[in-house]
Amino acid sequence: MASRKPYLRVFLALVVLTVAEISVVYVPAVPRGPLISALVLLAIAKASLVLLFFMHLAREKRALQLTVIIPFLLPAVFAMALIGEAAWRLLP
Repeated sequence: MASRKPYLRVFLALVVLTVAEISVVYVPAVPRGPLISALVLLAIAKASLVLLFFMHLAREKRALQLTVIIPFLLPAVFAMALIGEAAWRLLP
């Protein structure tokens, strides 16, 4: 039987990241662009932990890891590009 300790550590890391997400939202005077970027990055970190540990992707072969991770990262890359483009339009 596998040890539960790594799963508890990942769970605690997910709790900490969730608290960080909630805290970031309530920080006063944070501009909208950096706020959204921070939330997207925290969400990517949380999803990565779920993929690696709870979906057991960390123990798979490299080729299988890449077939899952690359499509997983593409929407995040597109989101960051759209955020950057929207911020560019707001410049005077």
